[in-house]
Amino acid sequence: MDFDRATSYAKQKDSLRKEFETFLASLPGHITLATVTPRDICRFLVFKDSNGKAQIHRKGCKYIGQAGRYTCGCPIRLSYKTVDSYIGKLRAILHSIGRDGEWDKRLGLGNPASDKTVKDFLRLVTVEQL
Repeated sequence: MDFDRATSYAKQKDSLRKEFETFLASLPGHITLATVTPRDICRFLVFKDSNGKAQIHRKGCKYIGQAGRYTCGCPIRLSYKTVDSYIGKLRAILHSIGRDGEWDKRLGLGNPASDKTVKDFLRLVTVEQL
């Protein structure tokens, strides 16, 4: 058990959990891991996007396809692979507190990180970057 906590993945997951809980506490209402919805997860991913490192060049930008940062004014975002990783970690965090299975929006049960809304968010980020 101690070895599992010492892994890099476990440390990243613990750090993300703390950041996610802090984010949820800053939202209006009393939102916790037990009451989080897919919308809250997407809001968190948008919040995390402000810490991105990948510059996403717009069509027509002379730097499109080139690595690095340029002063072209194109946005800097999280890479789609990082967003995918965060979603996986959030799914695991919610699983660890008993929020399992597919999300049922009518009942508010299941794992909200597995909802179609979150998958669509990832798909849109991926399409934008590819």
